[in-house]
Amino acid sequence: MSSMQNMKSVLWADRLNVVEAPTTSPIACGDKIILPARVVESLGERAFNTSAPLLIRIAARKTGGQFCFGTVLEFASEANTAVLPAWMLKHLGVIGGGQVEIAILSEELPKATFVSLQPLDPHFFSFKDFRAVLESAIGSRYATLMKGTTIMINHFGEPFSVTVKDLAPDDACSIVDTEVEVDLVCLPMFCCLLNSVRTLEAHSNALYAKHRSMIRFVYVHGLMCDGSTLCAMSGCSV
Repeated sequence: MSSMQNMKSVLWADRLNVVEAPTTSPIACGDKIILPARVVESLGERAFNTSAPLLIRIAARKTGGQFCFGTVLEFASEANTAVLPAWMLKHLGVIGGGQVEIAILSEELPKATFVSLQPLDPHFFSFKDFRAVLESAIGSRYATLMKGTTIMINHFGEPFSVTVKDLAPDDACSIVDTEVEVDLVCLPMFCCLLNSVRTLEAHSNALYAKHRSMIRFVYVHGLMCDGSTLCAMSGCSV
């Protein structure tokens, strides 16, 4: 019996074994999970009495363990097994298998009004209109966000890690049917290079192309550093 069943808002709760979703799975880049068919039997009509996605709380079994929120894609996994995306397993600290406590909640998270996101791959900022790419990728695959998690998004088959740096009005929020102010934070060293490139572009397209190549070279060779002082001097707005 799960300790989460003491929560007033719990519709169903249990301890389940976890397996990682394949990288090609529709849940690999999102907050949806797959639960056993028996969960539907336990929930009955309560599983379908809401137009909002069923809110899930997933927690590591260890005392004081990590937790996160998600939703259900379908009830089709093997008995006593839940299928979770890799980013979620990493956050929970159960990579390689194990058990987690999963609870389906009757309550909803507060609607997000603000989120600060940091893509961890500098290559992401080379996309045309990368802000729209990020907002579309998250809006189409996520129903919830939680501060401190590093989620995964997909753009034309290429995965990218994105850290949720800040969130309002709470540390965990729903992003379903709500308008959210999005702030992008780039890696400090790359911000400086990106701003330099944008300045040079105004003077010379040829010079811009040269520095864009230099940025990619820095990324490929992994020469990233803190650069916070330099970044503060140059300005880091994206």
